[in-house]
Amino acid sequence: MKKKARSVCSSIGIAILMLSLLLPCFQSPLLAATSTAASAEINRTVTINTSNVVQSDFLGIGVNIIPTNLMALGAKYGYNDAYWAMDTQRIYQFQPKVARVWFQLDWMEPSKGTYTWNSEKMQKFYQYIDALKASGTEVELNFGWKVGSSIQSWFNFPNLKDPYVSAPTDLPAYARSASALLNELINKRGYDNIKYMTFYNEPNGSWDFEGPTDQKAYFAQMSRAVSEQLKADGLRDRIQLWGPEETGALDWTQYMKQNADDVFDAYTFHVYGASYNDLGARIAERKSAVGSKPIVMTEFGWGDDNASNWDSGFANSVIRAANDGLQGALMWQLNGAWTSDPDGDTNGSYTMWDGLPLGLKPNKTYYSAGLLARYVPEHSQVLAVNTGGASDIRAAAFKAKDGNYTIVLESKSGQSKNVTFDFGTTTIGKTFYKMNYQDDVQRDGNALLPAVENSFTANQSFTDSAINSEYNVSIYTTAKPQAQVKMTPIESTVASGSTLTLNATVIDASYSQTSVAADTYTTDDILPVTENDVKTKEKQDIFNNYSTTTATSDTYVTPAEEYTLASASTDVTWSVVGSGNGTISSTGVYSPPDVTTEKLVAIKATSVADPKGYGIALIKVIPQSIASRVDATTLSLKAGVYDTSEAVTVKTGTAGAEIRYTLDGSVPTTSSSLYTKPVILPEGGTKVFKAKAFKSGLTASGVTSALYKILQNSTGPEGYQFCMYEGGTCSFDGTASVAYGADGLFKYGTFTNGVACTDEAFGGDPTPNLPKRCYYTNDVPEQTPVVAIYNTGFEKPTVSTTKTGPFTSGWTFDSRSGVQRNGSAFGATTAPEGQQTAYLKTDGGVAGSITQQLNFPKGEYKLSFKAAKRTSFGGTQTFDVFVDQTKIGSYAPTSGNYTTYTTNAFTANGKRTIRFVATTTTGDNTAFLDQISIQLASDISVPPSNPEAVIANTSFENPATTNTKVGPFTSDWVFSTRSGIQRNGSVFNPAANAPDGVQTAYLKTDSGVAGSISQSITFPAGTYALTFQAAKRTSVGGTQTFDVYVDNKVVGSYSPTSGTYTSYTTNNFVVTAGEHTIKFVATTSTGDNTAFIDQVKLIQK
Repeated sequence: MKKKARSVCSSIGIAILMLSLLLPCFQSPLLAATSTAASAEINRTVTINTSNVVQSDFLGIGVNIIPTNLMALGAKYGYNDAYWAMDTQRIYQFQPKVARVWFQLDWMEPSKGTYTWNSEKMQKFYQYIDALKASGTEVELNFGWKVGSSIQSWFNFPNLKDPYVSAPTDLPAYARSASALLNELINKRGYDNIKYMTFYNEPNGSWDFEGPTDQKAYFAQMSRAVSEQLKADGLRDRIQLWGPEETGALDWTQYMKQNADDVFDAYTFHVYGASYNDLGARIAERKSAVGSKPIVMTEFGWGDDNASNWDSGFANSVIRAANDGLQGALMWQLNGAWTSDPDGDTNGSYTMWDGLPLGLKPNKTYYSAGLLARYVPEHSQVLAVNTGGASDIRAAAFKAKDGNYTIVLESKSGQSKNVTFDFGTTTIGKTFYKMNYQDDVQRDGNALLPAVENSFTANQSFTDSAINSEYNVSIYTTAKPQAQVKMTPIESTVASGSTLTLNATVIDASYSQTSVAADTYTTDDILPVTENDVKTKEKQDIFNNYSTTTATSDTYVTPAEEYTLASASTDVTWSVVGSGNGTISSTGVYSPPDVTTEKLVAIKATSVADPKGYGIALIKVIPQSIASRVDATTLSLKAGVYDTSEAVTVKTGTAGAEIRYTLDGSVPTTSSSLYTKPVILPEGGTKVFKAKAFKSGLTASGVTSALYKILQNSTGPEGYQFCMYEGGTCSFDGTASVAYGADGLFKYGTFTNGVACTDEAFGGDPTPNLPKRCYYTNDVPEQTPVVAIYNTGFEKPTVSTTKTGPFTSGWTFDSRSGVQRNGSAFGATTAPEGQQTAYLKTDGGVAGSITQQLNFPKGEYKLSFKAAKRTSFGGTQTFDVFVDQTKIGSYAPTSGNYTTYTTNAFTANGKRTIRFVATTTTGDNTAFLDQISIQLASDISVPPSNPEAVIANTSFENPATTNTKVGPFTSDWVFSTRSGIQRNGSVFNPAANAPDGVQTAYLKTDSGVAGSISQSITFPAGTYALTFQAAKRTSVGGTQTFDVYVDNKVVGSYSPTSGTYTSYTTNNFVVTAGEHTIKFVATTSTGDNTAFIDQVKLIQK
């Protein structure tokens, strides 16, 4: 931790000398004053007005939980009761005050009106509610999140693109189900912590609540139906109904206020990545919309573990939410989850920790968010605070129902501070304990929240003089700090027949509550330390200094080499979770059970001083080695999340045994894949690796397993795939180009049927003193890359629509950049290479950037790329390209068609950072980027001055619709009020499906108004013709005639008379270089007539 420099402990008298041997170095007020002057600290004051209550019932800081890890997919990935014991312990430690728990109707209702309260999925769900009730957490039940496949036949709207996101078709039945569930949970099972109910998730988006034509009206009707049913069943006064759970859709909140205000007890919204000021604006909009009704922010979070900070983060969002009068704030998401039916995976972003089979270390966000969740009191008063206009601190203050106070302080990096907390004329007369978060927090599988690091007596004020120049989130509370237990080892492996000694250290278990008669402290007011405090601090120091080593493979404990540590047996009581899992002595000596295949066991150490505090260690028990059985296999790679491809080596101690393995979670048999060489784990997938060894005449070994999640952050040249670490053999068939190196520098060679990954094979060491890898491609290039750029075509990570930063996948994307796929809501022209492009935008005055650090051999280079603008929304996005701080080009793509650009030449040697930086400062503008390449300046040719003319969205697949979308709108094409897009099976009842894809345009005449469809295209000079397919609507109306224009010239007139699609070609037309508009214009002037149009293509003559 980057702590503020503290003075060495002085030894004034024997008592102080003895104390200095036991305690960390605490400053006296005199020494604190001296160091303050030396470091040129600044003084700040936070004034807390205890008589001015901003919010009288702040629910606290909560979380979102998807309660599915105990279900089928989680079990497949190795999640079991031992992991659940640790997850439960973390819930107790985190202590969220409210949990929004997601729920699927199919878990309880296999057929309409039939409820199965003891189904397997309901049993797993109850375990989560049990844990939340035990931790004192209130529950917001999110009813009807997804729709499992088993009920879609009777629950769903028909013909949905995604049947898992249907709204209910039978609102009375849905209401009865909601009421039945609450009756079962609250009245019959005693879950009186379930206080709130909401419906679906972000119904304003296309990812939930699909089917109704008017979604807002239908959502209001559904919510009212539930409310009325709860009244009829005598449950309405037991539960609050919240909604609409919108994100970025103020109109939904406004609609519910205007049309269903009597239904909703509070209004809810979601926000992600918002700055402190932006969040304030969004809160103000919703407060203006709903008046005095409570508002709860039920989702907020950040997708990157380093994104929460002073500008936009957990602490300032909580401070803003509290001070602006929200009733609560719930973070997304507590922990990663694997969902079952639909199968899904939320691990890896926005979570406090991943599903535990992927590793025990929590993300950094756990530590700051955990302090807020744990110590901001539930149902508290928010007190008015004033920071005196300071621009480098923020604060919020809370008073709990029991009279205790909690202060959240956020301090900007840059300068050390003395902060005085002034309560005016209010006498506090209590001790404040300080817990502090900084970004250099050490992540550990124990997931211990920052412990008490200081304490202050307070009458009417106190001063903290130990706030250093780093970014700090500090909690000061008069509530008793809650005990935590550190386990050592937190995870280990032991063989049956051996023993393992564990150690437990109790932290923050005992503190005095000293009241003071007068406020006499003006600097760093350190309380007298009790004997228990000394004991705790001493033990903390021992374990803070304990040296640990991270290994890539398990360390096995045998009777010959028993792993032991000193045990603090008097402070905890030991127990083994579950039955048949072995025994543990009062001094922490664990004796495992006899097993024939590996088994994970949870060991529990409970604080004697505070039994609410306990720790969990996870111990893998493996079979002991016996002569009649093949020894268990060992895996070289520890389970977990890896940025890029890795290799797994498998071994067994039994000579002559053969090893079989699987990657799909199935138990290996003698027919499974035979292990002959290291197994390569490819990018972009989750694999359950299981291995088992066999030998004739011996009992087969047990199963060894590990879960691997491999991300898409390649470290090899573009188009090459990992094949082996340095010193091994890169195996492949046929001829391949092989790259050998690291850190962006490679030597290349062409080889046949494999090659050793050694300096000798490649004629030298491309990166001395760095571990290297080999990568290969069977597509041998004419020229190997001059500079290795990762993810040149932005095909990683693979997305279904869009992914917004911050994240890193070769390139580092910020909150105004990301990756989009063909057909996304951006409406971009088809990617010139692959299926995806990057996007770079300006939004809310914030300009985006995309960066990557590259390693250049010495030389002169140019960078080339393709770019286009978003034509469906906003204006032109200008941007600059930099190498480090040197600008090498400025660009302004004005067409939706991709154009090749080349930067000015630049020299480079070594590591340099390429940056694309948006320069438009107003509006909402977007540029798309693809095909980034770097070549020697002497080799690069000038791109053609006339780009190819391209029609975007030729088959009208964008935007995707479940039925029809009526103009006016723009999505490459500009649609008028009498034109739009329709999907196969729409209300138009087309006689034939779309000839290409699943959607077509429609062009109609209605009430004498004729429709039109147009698109502007950049043409090189030349002669062209248009081709397209068209059909008539046969179910209603007559024939729709229409003309096709290029600018103001008619190039063809058409009259489709059949419901079957027919191909048409326009007359040839000549255009000059530049932008020209093609337009389809209805010419029928009476009746209600419709034509369908698809597959519009341009032919150059």
